[in-house]
Amino acid sequence: MSHHVGVGPHPEPWPDDPRLDTELLAEGDRRNVVDRFRYWSNEAIRAQLDTERHPFHVAIENWQHDFN
Repeated sequence: MSHHVGVGPHPEPWPDDPRLDTELLAEGDRRNVVDRFRYWSNEAIRAQLDTERHPFHVAIENWQHDFN
């Protein structure tokens, strides 16, 4: 059984957006990304995420179920 992840090539004409990766537009985007980042270059995704990051860090301690 063949299961494809992502989407195939984008139909032409392609959108005029500098965030888009022409290779992904031509060949399809099979990466595990949310739909709003589909066909975006990795650099564009990182740049967008940098504008949405929170200034805090999350740390979790599992002290009741640590069987090591």
